[in-house]
Amino acid sequence: MQELRVMKMYDISMPLHNNIPHWPGEDGFNRKEKGAGEAVVSDIVFGSHTGTHIDAPKHFKNKGSVDEIDLQSLMGECYVVEVGHEGHISSDDIDKLPNGIERVIFKTSNTKRGLLDDPEFHKDFVSLDESAAAAIVARKIKLVGLDYLSVEQKGAKNHPVHNTLLKAGVVSLEGCVLYDIAPGKYEIIALPLRIQDGDGSPARVILKK
Repeated sequence: MQELRVMKMYDISMPLHNNIPHWPGEDGFNRKEKGAGEAVVSDIVFGSHTGTHIDAPKHFKNKGSVDEIDLQSLMGECYVVEVGHEGHISSDDIDKLPNGIERVIFKTSNTKRGLLDDPEFHKDFVSLDESAAAAIVARKIKLVGLDYLSVEQKGAKNHPVHNTLLKAGVVSLEGCVLYDIAPGKYEIIALPLRIQDGDGSPARVILKK
């Protein structure tokens, strides 16, 4: 009798709480419980790019809101790739990816340093450089993820990474929690809230192996 293979599931989403790290100048997350008779309800305030989240093309004034992203881009085969060097991810790293890859998440020293567990913002995080963004578009990759709050370094002039990716319709998945995730091939489900005309949204992101 053939043995059934059970897929293991990994939640790589940041838990949303009042001390979650967030981008400077943006709203973080605030939840306040209040009574309502015998029930408990909460008032919740958060920015559209809070926690593990997806950038829509509209984030940098391109056509396409978060509710219009093709769901096929957000589900399917995905590779987690560990980057051992300390510098930013470049086209050299993209060139090493398997042929035909459509979705990739980079695990970097951001994870080793535990940056997503620190409520303070760290500006020296590893991100993509402009050459990496161009190579991702050239490879027709649909989704790229990273283990900190942005795929692009803070203060980047004219935001070439975001503009290159989002103009080409590449989904940016930011804030991936990868502490317990080994490099390799997975199935991903990354679903944002269906915010009409939204520029981005927190997402619940699951890897299956």
